[in-house]
Amino acid sequence: LDRMPVVAMTANALSGEAERCLASGMDAYLSKPMNIPELSTILLASLRNAPRRTEMPYENLAAICGGDLEKVAALLKVFIESTHGDLAALDQALAAHERKGVRQLAHRMVPAFSQLNDAEPVAALSALETLAAGKAEDAHDAIASAATVVRQRVRGGQSRALHFMESHGVSN
Repeated sequence: LDRMPVVAMTANALSGEAERCLASGMDAYLSKPMNIPELSTILLASLRNAPRRTEMPYENLAAICGGDLEKVAALLKVFIESTHGDLAALDQALAAHERKGVRQLAHRMVPAFSQLNDAEPVAALSALETLAAGKAEDAHDAIASAATVVRQRVRGGQSRALHFMESHGVSN
């Protein structure tokens, strides 16, 4: 989103209050008592109608590379190769029930996805790192489930990077 929509919620249901809120820049108005279906409708409409930011994929990386998209694509190639190796090592650590290794691998992968502004893998990796760092003896199933989500999110990130590379003429 280019900016977060603002919804006014007030106990003041006087005539003209909605107009005053909208005139001051609010995106929508809701008076108390709050009605959940109405709130939901207003929030969904506000988000749907909000202007979207049109940023270039891998904007941070492009800035580091001086806008040279071929360099960005070349770095993404290294990223894909590295994360393939990290996923293989993660699978080995999981199979061996090495929680410390799982935690370290998850921790190591976060900065790469953070630099790419890829929030889904970052969230999944952070959750896996937290679970693996915990002391609960019966956390193996939770760690395995979190690792499944990590694999999906990491592969999604790799796929997006690969698509960018292909669209900029860098071969896998």
